[in-house]
Amino acid sequence: MAVAQGSTSTSAAITAQQAADMVTFEGERARLVSHINIELSQVISNVNILNRHLETIITIGQEFDHLSSLWSHFNSKEPIEDDNDSVPDQ
Repeated sequence: MAVAQGSTSTSAAITAQQAADMVTFEGERARLVSHINIELSQVISNVNILNRHLETIITIGQEFDHLSSLWSHFNSKEPIEDDNDSVPDQ
């Protein structure tokens, strides 16, 4: 019976160690989950800021469409000068 009693105290010690490990694990897990939530909130905030900036850039770029088409039209109508024509004959 001494053997059975010794194994019972050993399993109780293992159970106490496992319980302590579980408490440590749960605490660390809760800390990491909290940290991940904070970091993801910051990522979402930064993505929203990036999105607003991209929308602003696109809007500014669209304002140049009319000017670009005007210059393109002007360029297509202007005659192209030949370099040989600009030199006087001797």
